[in-house]
Amino acid sequence: MTDAASDFRLYHSNSLDVLAALLATAVREPVPGQSVLVPEVVLIPQVAMRRWLQSTLAVEYGIAANLEFLTPGEFVARALNANVPGEHDDLTAAALRWKLYAALTDPAVLAQAPMQALQAYLSAADPLKPWALAGELAAVYEKYQARRRDWLLRWEAGADAQDPQAILWRHIASGHQYRARRIDAYLSRFEGPGRPLPQGLPARVFAFATLNISPDVLRVMATQCPGGHDALLPAHAHPALLGRPADARREAAQRRAGPVRRRGRREPPAAGLGRGRPRLHGGAGQL
Repeated sequence: MTDAASDFRLYHSNSLDVLAALLATAVREPVPGQSVLVPEVVLIPQVAMRRWLQSTLAVEYGIAANLEFLTPGEFVARALNANVPGEHDDLTAAALRWKLYAALTDPAVLAQAPMQALQAYLSAADPLKPWALAGELAAVYEKYQARRRDWLLRWEAGADAQDPQAILWRHIASGHQYRARRIDAYLSRFEGPGRPLPQGLPARVFAFATLNISPDVLRVMATQCPGGHDALLPAHAHPALLGRPADARREAAQRRAGPVRRRGRREPPAAGLGRGRPRLHGGAGQL
């Protein structure tokens, strides 16, 4: 079944209150052909946002009920579990840590030439070192599953044979339906024009104040959009986008003023340009 109808809306603001007011208005619009008892799905960047947003919506209309708040990672997991097999074979953060611990204590793995640096680090008689390193590496691989799916798939296929990260990933992930592989299978099946609509997804999705959504989450949302309505409400957009010329003029004046002093040192205006670049954080929960 395919549907050419599409409804994707983008609302941006640097004020959470403004975005909450827009959301409060939007959720009152009924979804054609859907029962009012079906919950509205709202994606939030973290669980802590739920209570504030729910109370803010309740202030607007006196009540806020039948809302289902999900992190982007939970939304993707729901889409995968409804459409791609392998739910019980996924590599969770805990499973990754145990598998990495087993690999880091396996003499055959550490005997490989690219692993010599790790072998030297772990050779000390400290049983906590492999466990601690396994936890750090598990967190890194979780972020790779969220934002570097292509790396993991390439590594599993044999790329970067001399890279210790690739060697460890092949050792722990081969034969498993891990999240990155399942997302790849999902997108291969549902992404693009003329593809069938996925099962188990709501007719309408709101994403509230979710700045660090990974490209894969957006692509999964896009597979639902042809058959429904997606609204993305990112926070902290540039003031010039909000029709606030006073703020924009103030920023321009600050830039013209030249370097600024911060804690006794001068910092050029361009020094902070890289600070807004996406970073590998948030893990699989945020994706």
